[in-house]
Formats: sequence, C-alpha cells, structure tokens
Amino acid sequence: MIGTTLTRITIPDVVNSAAVAEITHELKAVPHANRLTIRLDDQGVGIVSILSNHELDDADLTAAILRAGFTVSSIETIDDALATQMKLQAPGRQASRNAAVALSHHPET
Repeated sequence: MIGTTLTRITIPDVVNSAAVAEITHELKAVPHANRLTIRLDDQGVGIVSILSNHELDDADLTAAILRAGFTVSSIETIDDALATQMKLQAPGRQASRNAAVALSHHPET
C-alpha cells in the first residue's frame, strides 16, 4: 500500500452518458479503482480521475477501457496526490491568511 494516488486517463470520442456508464462499469472491475469520476470536455474527450490507496496497473486500466469500446489517449499518475495537492494550494492559503491578519491589524475606520 502507498499514499493516495491519482490516476488521470484521457479517452477520446466519449460523447454521452451511455459511454460514461460503460467506461465506469469496466473500470470498476479493475482492482482498487473504485473511487472514480469521469467528466466530458467540449471536444468529446472523457477525462477519468481515479483516487486510490494502491498503485493501479496501466495495462489493466487500458484493457478495461478497450473492453468498453474506447481507446486511451494518455494515462498520468500522481503519487501522494493529496500531499501534492496540499503543497500546491499552500501558497494561496497562506496569502489568504496573511491578508486576513493584515486586515485585523489595520481595520478601516
């Protein structure tokens, strides 16, 4: 078991909810791929995000998508995804805190 991993898969030609349902069905059969979302962009590309506490096998994910009748454009894996996300958000959070502190020390009168 590893830290939280985010796997993003790009799938072309996903144009409706039936396609999303079929892809979801096949991906849920992949071990540890149970927390997933699929969103469609304006060009008919499905973007799958899978959050897992286990590393997922790219070959298993690709095979599942092929069984659903689609192809894979790309697979991206981000290890320790939650820690990475927190690091990326930290500067913005700190700036918000600094602004709030500055306002509390210099209230408008």
